[in-house]
Amino acid sequence: YKTGSQKVNALSEVLWKDGILSLKDLPFEQVLQKLQRWYGYTFINKTTISDNELFNGKFDQEDIDTVMETLALSINIQYSIKNDTIIIH
Repeated sequence: YKTGSQKVNALSEVLWKDGILSLKDLPFEQVLQKLQRWYGYTFINKTTISDNELFNGKFDQEDIDTVMETLALSINIQYSIKNDTIIIH
């Protein structure tokens, strides 16, 4: 369904220009990829979260600590940050 995805992509572009990171119906690995590009950290995922679980969220210029705390509380993960690497377990 191309039209729908084009609308979502256009909305994501507008939000991105406004400094808002929008995540819509993404598997956890794709969430981490977007966070990696957005914040410049390397993510190491040691969780067993299924690719069938989809995640949504919107971050409005929050720092990486706030984003990780939000994820930890929302999906019951733990993480550690060392230099420019975030390990999720």
